[in-house]
Amino acid sequence: MLIDINLTLVLALAASFLMACAVGANDVANAMGTSVGCKVINLKQAVLIAAIFEAMGALLASSEVTTTIRQGVVDLSFYANDLDALILGMVACLLASASWLILATYFAWPVSTTHSIIGSLVGFSFLVGGAESIHWWGLLKIFSSWVTGPIISGAVAYFLFKSLQRFIFSSVDPIKKAILLLPIYGSIVGIFIGISFLSHQLDDLFWTALASLFLGFLTFCILSCFYKWTYVEEPSISLRRQFEKIEKMFGFLVVMTASFMAFAHGSNDVANAIGPLSVIIGLQDMGYAAMEHTGIPLELLLFGAVGVVIGLAIYGYRIIETV
Repeated sequence: MLIDINLTLVLALAASFLMACAVGANDVANAMGTSVGCKVINLKQAVLIAAIFEAMGALLASSEVTTTIRQGVVDLSFYANDLDALILGMVACLLASASWLILATYFAWPVSTTHSIIGSLVGFSFLVGGAESIHWWGLLKIFSSWVTGPIISGAVAYFLFKSLQRFIFSSVDPIKKAILLLPIYGSIVGIFIGISFLSHQLDDLFWTALASLFLGFLTFCILSCFYKWTYVEEPSISLRRQFEKIEKMFGFLVVMTASFMAFAHGSNDVANAIGPLSVIIGLQDMGYAAMEHTGIPLELLLFGAVGVVIGLAIYGYRIIETV
């Protein structure tokens, strides 16, 4: 290699950490903004919850997404004989993405960190290696998720809201219905949490499904006990007062879903910061042939998680205000 290895590594680490902070400042607010906005938790509590679940998501379930960022966009084999260009290109991608995210956060614009790093990778590789250096099929699959994701989320949110409106808020005794039905909604969230986490830990689909169902059942039992012991039916109170109590009952679910969002974000978007860095470190330590098949070091995942939490704590309030 013709470039200074130590200088490049220091620059890559700084750029990756800056990118991780930018991810935390801009993207984590999407998970915590709703909870803070409806005053279920304050900003300090949001940072603490995000720190725990972002770190868990990054450490336990982000390696596959990191591999996609690392190998699924740019054809690394195209640079097998020009590793200097690949390393410098990855540093440039991190700096470009981080700069844009910091600018967007300054103006309180919620933007996609994934779009930013993917766009940077495509721009670099197209400029240096041309169209043949890009995995267009892999890029198409990533693009399709950007289209289907909002559609699916919007549809699920619509039907969830309509069901809450129909079965709880429009019922004769809304508090009684809430005590009965909210644990069911919580158990559904628990099942999805189990699938998201356990699918990365267990290879067997049967045991993943069984364990996820058990987690959903456990969530149902905990919420049922919590609501029955905490909220007492008061039929004589006004309907408005009943709705106020129901909104407080939703607080627990809001925090629960926000925690799941933070876990999912840690498992997905931390890769935007450490994916390019893992390429640089892998190339410098082992060369192209060896790093193509190596995994993501645990300390690198932790490095990204720490940056995300620091970014949220320092500058995340800007996006939380917007959300």
